Amino acid sequence: MRLRFFYFMQFVLMMACFAFSHAAYGAKHRPHTQSILKTIPNLSALHKSETIKFPIYAPRAISARNDCDSSGNIFLLFAPSQANPLLRNISQPFAIPNVMNQAVHEFKIHDQEIIAFGGPEISNINYLPGNFTVNHEDHVFRMFIPNNEDLQGRHPDDVIVQYDPDGSFDAKIHLHVPHHWEFDTADFIAFDDGNFLITGMLHPRPPAYRPGQKPTRPIQAKPFMAIFDDQGNLISTVYFPRNSRVGPKHPIFWPRIVATSAMAAGPDDTAYLLSPQGSLWLYTLSSDGIVIHKARVNTSQFPHAQLLSMNVIGKSQLLLDFWGAKMDARHAMRPISTFAVVDVNTGNILQAYRMPSGRGMSFACASDPHHIEYLSASRKGKLEVSIYSSR
Repeated sequence: MRLRFFYFMQFVLMMACFAFSHAAYGAKHRPHTQSILKTIPNLSALHKSETIKFPIYAPRAISARNDCDSSGNIFLLFAPSQANPLLRNISQPFAIPNVMNQAVHEFKIHDQEIIAFGGPEISNINYLPGNFTVNHEDHVFRMFIPNNEDLQGRHPDDVIVQYDPDGSFDAKIHLHVPHHWEFDTADFIAFDDGNFLITGMLHPRPPAYRPGQKPTRPIQAKPFMAIFDDQGNLISTVYFPRNSRVGPKHPIFWPRIVATSAMAAGPDDTAYLLSPQGSLWLYTLSSDGIVIHKARVNTSQFPHAQLLSMNVIGKSQLLLDFWGAKMDARHAMRPISTFAVVDVNTGNILQAYRMPSGRGMSFACASDPHHIEYLSASRKGKLEVSIYSSR
């Protein structure tokens, strides 16, 4: 079960690679494989104001998720196509097509520099690299999932590796769950106070069986969302009440949780979760696991569009990145990227943008609601960041 999430992520990464290749090289999409994004009203135009070029070719494979910092710099997990003189803190040349076994890269836009977060620990055969997240102090955190069990049959702890803003290794944090339980991590975010919000599956540790003995009953696993401290200790589960009562619960408790489509670290030790429950709901959580606010986000003007990512703008707004497709006059499917700026307190969409035609699905951050930094590939296949402005 532990590897299901890993293999699912590999599938997502391959699909994202295909979409990115379309943006770079203009491959045509077939109508029966694409969702249709209907005409969207009230969309503002974006105008390219600047292009930052990076001397690196479009990746062989690329993750479907990116992260951002307050300056609009883009953090991304990808497998480069060839050696790049701008990259630091990682061996070259690159030959491994597996995205999860690559370092996280930060595209520092105005410095025209790429910083790599990762070293020898990525190739540890006993651990599978997983998701990453960035806090508001620009520290990068990477989850590592054990690939096998130790000689005593005990399931090893999941590990979070912390990197400094310059890409150097900082700390390793082992996640501890109470005895007789195992926790399979899926996604996580880091609070500035050192706590982590982590989602995954919690299940009893299976008993040791003699050779040839069959388990008497299946192991039941349930979704789990919890707060861990900076030492990896489980503090509490996150509880989503159906009434006005809110607060963290005892760690060994099957919580009432919500399915999340996106997570992001907010300011002042908060976190934002988007949950599709008929409508799209935005939850605000504190770093001790308390649900402090809930708002409905009306995305009816984005029918059939897929939410790719959610990133924070300033202290009270979010940037939602949607991807879809439409049919042109020649009956060919054309990819469309649209963005929505959302107020975290009300859930209202303050502004919506459509990217210029032909840009395809790529990766975006925003330093403010009117300037979007957009990572894509040029016609020659090189990576570039285009800054678009609504003013």
